[in-house]
Amino acid sequence: MSAPQEEAAAFIRDIRRFGKHKLGLYFGRSFINVSEEDCFTHWLYISYPYEIKSLISGRRPYIFSRSKKELLAKKLEYESAGFDTHIFSAEMNGGGGSDITPALLVRDRAAQAIDIFHEGWHTTLPHREQYDISYDLEEASASLAGTMSALRFSESIGDEGLKKDILHWQEVWFEFCTFINWAIGELTNAFNSCPASSQDRAKMKDAVMMRILEAASTTNAMSPYMDNLGSNAFFLRCRDYTAYYPLMLETHKALGSDIKKTMQFILALPTRKAYALRRLRRVAEGKSYPKLWLSPRS
Repeated sequence: MSAPQEEAAAFIRDIRRFGKHKLGLYFGRSFINVSEEDCFTHWLYISYPYEIKSLISGRRPYIFSRSKKELLAKKLEYESAGFDTHIFSAEMNGGGGSDITPALLVRDRAAQAIDIFHEGWHTTLPHREQYDISYDLEEASASLAGTMSALRFSESIGDEGLKKDILHWQEVWFEFCTFINWAIGELTNAFNSCPASSQDRAKMKDAVMMRILEAASTTNAMSPYMDNLGSNAFFLRCRDYTAYYPLMLETHKALGSDIKKTMQFILALPTRKAYALRRLRRVAEGKSYPKLWLSPRS
C-alpha cells in the first residue's frame, strides 16, 4: 500500500479500537484486514406503485446479494410487473466481516468514522441478542450511533477539523431526514385519496413526485439523490433510516448527549415496537425513568 493508504488504514483501525474499548461496540472481524479488492454488497427494495409498502415480507424489507448483476435482473423483472424498485450498494455492512477495502480507504475521514461506527452498532445488536428490535428503530439508532460516536471519537483525539466535518454531516443528515419524512407524508396523503382509475392514479403520482422533485432541487441535502426521487422504493428504503431519527436524537439529548449511555438505553428497549416507542417518547419528553432502563438485557 502507499503511504496515504497505510495512514488511512491505521485511522480506520483507531476508529474500531475506540468503538470497541471506549463504547463497547462489537465489530466481529470487520475493519481489521486490508483487502486489495472492493467487496460491495447490494440491497434491492421493491414497493407497491401506489403505496410505500414493501413487497418483501419479513423483518427486513429488501433482497440482499453480493451480486449486483443478480439484483439488476430481479429489478427488471419486478419493474415489468409494475412495481417500483431501488438498488442500494455499499462497500461495508453490519455482518461483522467487512474488510478495509480500497473504496473505504479513499473516503473522507468523517464518512469513514460515521459509517464504521454505524456498522459496528448493527453488528453489536445481534451480538447482544437484540436482533429482534424493529428494523426501522435499528436503522434510526444506527444513524445516531454512527454520528455521535464519531463526534466523541473526534473529541477524544482532539481533531477539530474532523469534528467540524462530522457536525456538518450531522446537519445535512437532519435536513435529509426532515425532507424525506415530509415527502413520505405528501405521498401517503396522496395515495390515501388515490382515484379509482389507474390512469388517474398514475397522473396523481406523477404530479406529487414532480412537486417533491421541485422541493428537492432547493435542498442541498437532496442533491445526490435527485435521480431516485420518482420511485416509492427509494422512499421505502429511506423511511427506515429517517422516520424515527428525530425521536432518537431527542432521546439522546434527554440522556445528556452521552452516546454510550444512549446506546445502553437502546439495548435495554423492549423488543415489541409499541413498548419501545413508548419508552423512547417518555425519555425524549423529559419524564423520569427507572435505572433498569439503562441496563442491557444481555
